[in-house]
Amino acid sequence: PLASSIPLYRRIKARICEDLGAAVRDGAPVRIPPERELQTRYGVSRPTIAKALAELVEDGLAFRSPGSGSFLLPSTPSPDGEPRIGFVAAFPGHELPLRCLRG
Repeated sequence: PLASSIPLYRRIKARICEDLGAAVRDGAPVRIPPERELQTRYGVSRPTIAKALAELVEDGLAFRSPGSGSFLLPSTPSPDGEPRIGFVAAFPGHELPLRCLRG
């Protein structure tokens, strides 16, 4: 299956975005639960969670605040204020990376 060819930390990264996405739409950053809580929630190792969070930060989708935790950033509104949707289709034999998209 397609999902099994995608690294686990990237699948966890996508799950974090999915799980917290509704709260982020309110326009303010949303606190991401602590690593230990995410580890329990998703049933993965702490290094996997750490790598997923690091990639969210690298992609500009989250930030870390020492002593406060990690926060998922809200998406950037479209220029006309209308909501945007996206569509992704997989083609047989092609791997698609899972990414959280803003905008």
